[in-house]
Amino acid sequence: MKTLYIDCAAGIAGDMTVAALIDLGLPLDYLRIELAKLPLPVSSYHLTVENCLRQGLRGVHLDVRATDARHHRHYADIFAMIDSSTLGESIKDRAQRIFRRL
Repeated sequence: MKTLYIDCAAGIAGDMTVAALIDLGLPLDYLRIELAKLPLPVSSYHLTVENCLRQGLRGVHLDVRATDARHHRHYADIFAMIDSSTLGESIKDRAQRIFRRL
């Protein structure tokens, strides 16, 4: 088992976290396959990944565009979405625990 420590005293956004995972080797196609398991239309979002260089530091930038920006989800909505997905049971459990902690 590998362990990743993220030291983000000032916080970290979801897109930043996923961009860092992509930079570490998470295949974008795999991410898209797993996201498609959520009861969320694939056409409701668009992901763009690009390598970038800012002030001498290289990284990956992930841009997430929602096609329906009017939709807002509460914790219960997210919990239900994960629960009704076709993700593996251990993944569902971990995702729900993460959102509960947030």
